[in-house]
Amino acid sequence: MKQYRFKIRLLPVIAFTAIVLLLLKAHCYTLDIGHMENVPISSETELWDIFCHVKASAILIITICSALTMGYLLITSQMKLKKNIIYIPMILYIVFVLISYLLSDYRQVAWIGGVGRFEGTRVILCYVFMLFYTINVVDNVMDVITIVVPTLCGILIACIIGLAQLFGHDILVTEVSRILIAGEEMLETKFIPGQVYQTVYNMNYVGMYLALIIPILLIAIYMSYRTYKNHKGYQFHISNNQLIAIIIISIILLIVIALNVYGAHSLGGVIGICASIMMLIILNLKNKRGSITLFIISVIGFIGMLACIYIIGTDERNSIDYFVTGMDYVTTSVDGEEITVYFIRSDNSYELRDHNGNLLSMSEYNGRKGVYKVNDKRYGEKLIFIPNVDAGEHIIVIGAYGDEFAFRFDEEKGALYRNPFGREVSLSKVPSIGFKGHITAGSGRGYIWSRTIPLLKNYLLIGSGADTFLMIFPHDDYAGKYSAHSALNVIIDKPHSMYIQMIQGTGGASLIAFLVIIGIYISQVIKSNREEKKLVSNAIAAGVIGFLIAGMFNDSSVCTMPIFYGMLGMGVGLLGKSI
Repeated sequence: MKQYRFKIRLLPVIAFTAIVLLLLKAHCYTLDIGHMENVPISSETELWDIFCHVKASAILIITICSALTMGYLLITSQMKLKKNIIYIPMILYIVFVLISYLLSDYRQVAWIGGVGRFEGTRVILCYVFMLFYTINVVDNVMDVITIVVPTLCGILIACIIGLAQLFGHDILVTEVSRILIAGEEMLETKFIPGQVYQTVYNMNYVGMYLALIIPILLIAIYMSYRTYKNHKGYQFHISNNQLIAIIIISIILLIVIALNVYGAHSLGGVIGICASIMMLIILNLKNKRGSITLFIISVIGFIGMLACIYIIGTDERNSIDYFVTGMDYVTTSVDGEEITVYFIRSDNSYELRDHNGNLLSMSEYNGRKGVYKVNDKRYGEKLIFIPNVDAGEHIIVIGAYGDEFAFRFDEEKGALYRNPFGREVSLSKVPSIGFKGHITAGSGRGYIWSRTIPLLKNYLLIGSGADTFLMIFPHDDYAGKYSAHSALNVIIDKPHSMYIQMIQGTGGASLIAFLVIIGIYISQVIKSNREEKKLVSNAIAAGVIGFLIAGMFNDSSVCTMPIFYGMLGMGVGLLGKSI
């Protein structure tokens, strides 16, 4: 075997997969999101970020460097583009992303990215170009190893930071970090000591991106052991001692990764990791029938796991179904029982009626003057009503399960709810689909998905613009927030599903194009018969599948997607042919 020579053209990919993950830098900014009554920020709000802006900026710089490098290599005939049908869905994906941006009502956000995320159209275009670049610069297993080794070093550094966080010594909040990152106030993290978020900010992302790496480490152990046992290390210019070192280092890294995943407390990440390991086994089984059988068992097991999550997420607390305000009324529903409070302007009094319009009587609640309950067993003591007059303004406070919601009756605008941000807003019934009685499933994902899915019918072809979820989610659903999170000031800024995120942001057509990219790649992996590349190719494919399954429960992010697209590009490139 020839001595391998390092290729300078691989440097942009190494930077993309190994360095971006680790970058941290404080950044102060504003974002043109207009005025949103039910969100406590506006276009004038000064915002801070230390995790995502610097990563997005690095992705842009790396992409420009990659484009210049590729241009030079093509002009000087030092490189040939590979022939691959996968370019067609890649182009279509870009087209739908761009159309969604051009037609978006939130152009600045759609281009730059949302609050604290920065994964707008420009970054998505960079993802696709880096995928194209990686496909065309990776030719063999040694190229993959050249990229993967520094990537593993970067991940090891992130995992060491994660270990420190796990044991209550967060490196990112030390004085040295404050000086280096230059954002002292931003380093007061919201995480509880012992929780692992590494340098990716969100604990859910930890297990998600590590699902990409575990199959590669497992294959590295297997290949090193097999080479050592067969005394064939000389073929790769590797000694037996080096093979043993690779095995030991890989095992240590797997242990460190396991501790990080444990500290991140992300079930979605664990599911992704389990899926990647299972797919690694399936892809490497030589018995086709056995592979199919194990795949079917895995799918059944996955469905069973989802069912368990759904059942475990059964709402144990009582819920408020909705609030609806009108000119002279406020309607609410508690545990399926609707009741309406009417304000009688002629004598400044109130009356209660059920969903059939039947008048309901009231009486003092536990002898408390001015506090009333409904004399109806359907409502029991779930609801209390506190009429009030403040500076001539007529207010009704509706108490539900110990929490209070204040509504003012305005002469021109009707009933207005005083939200947690001090603003008065009208409320309407928010459409929802599914998860009734299970909105707390998946740490509240049941709630988010149940409110987001009805919106997706508007984005089956074209989305509202990349990273604009904050702009379109029904933030006035205070009843739903209360029932799911017990906190009315919770701001939902992401859907916690990469696929819902794609449909909403760049359209259902872009999601189809993305899935076609993945489908073509997986079919190429299965059809590949190049034995010398098979193990490495299968490891990359297993990691990609694990990441995608974890993506069902987690969002796309500038913190994790560079590693994903880098791995996907290596996988496609390893199997490709030059034009």
